[in-house]
Amino acid sequence: MAYIPKDAQWYVADLVEEIRVTGRKRQTVWINTILIRAGSPSKAYKKALKFGKDGETKYKNLYGQMVHCRFRGIAELNIIHDELGDGCEIFYRSKPSMTEKGIQRLVGQKSDFAVFRPIEPQNKKNHFPANIAVNLAKKRKAEQSA
Repeated sequence: MAYIPKDAQWYVADLVEEIRVTGRKRQTVWINTILIRAGSPSKAYKKALKFGKDGETKYKNLYGQMVHCRFRGIAELNIIHDELGDGCEIFYRSKPSMTEKGIQRLVGQKSDFAVFRPIEPQNKKNHFPANIAVNLAKKRKAEQSA
């Protein structure tokens, strides 16, 4: 078993969610990384399963097709060793034997980061919820009129 600090209370889990659009052979998979507060690895695992199941939903996309969001399982579950706070390490990845070119490809520009992208459906053809698209269009129209 991994090293678990006695006062540890936070875990990080990668949940695998399949976004299945009726009539399509290939589907989109999301890996959602979530925080879990739990007193033990077993409790964190149970909570991760519950969060995954609770996230299942279905709706119609922009083309009237049914979209089913289905929890497929947990890809990873790990402990957060530090107390949560500004600058605490959540997790790390090791990439040995990197070239300079490879390292440069890892580093993004500010405009590449999701928090700086406009709020727009990125993939209108399959899984974007129609009701959200309609609300975004109304909001955009109202902002342009103001």
